[in-house]
Amino acid sequence: RQELCADIMYLYERNLYRGVQMGNNVVSGTYQQAVRAHLFSLVHQLLQTTQNIPPMQANHGALMGYYSDIDQNVVSNPSNQWWLTPLYTLTGYRYIQGDAQYRANPFAPVTQAEAAKLIGMATGLIPQQLAANNPWYADVVAQYIMYGLNINPTAPANMGDIILLLSRSMQIMENPSLYATMKPYMGQQHYGSRGLNQQMYPQGQMYSTAHTQYNSQY
Repeated sequence: RQELCADIMYLYERNLYRGVQMGNNVVSGTYQQAVRAHLFSLVHQLLQTTQNIPPMQANHGALMGYYSDIDQNVVSNPSNQWWLTPLYTLTGYRYIQGDAQYRANPFAPVTQAEAAKLIGMATGLIPQQLAANNPWYADVVAQYIMYGLNINPTAPANMGDIILLLSRSMQIMENPSLYATMKPYMGQQHYGSRGLNQQMYPQGQMYSTAHTQYNSQY
């Protein structure tokens, strides 16, 4: 997905996305199906990087009393540590509360609405008290549409979708006029210093037009 190069670079420069290791190579991984654990980890890193949340002494065992699908086998498995600490922190700060059956569902596919809500709350684009309508994601979707990002709320999100949501949400918060005043996103003047292909976006990517490329997914 070459159209995401600027978004990947934006997150790379902020140590928020480093790609996916495949053998001896690192690839963008944009087509990889995202699961909730991926989102836990990425949003946890975002909060540590941008909001300086104080470190919490993770007590993974406490998650067993909170989520019905986390037991001793899950907590003691070394391969789960990469997402257990983010889940513990996000639960403590009330970004994540589980589903109606008190499940964390770490390896369930994440929907675009779930990704948009969590990323939106973590960046400040979505107030935490939002999403009270029926369906729950109505206000979340409406908030993103205001900035030109059309979300297909019940569709599964891949890593490219999450990269797009995170990059654009952060940039909107940095400069809320990006959409409203039709200012270029990652304008041409930035390409030389970033080592990007200027021919890919000769006029700079614009919020007003960029979202139309993603209508099949957003």
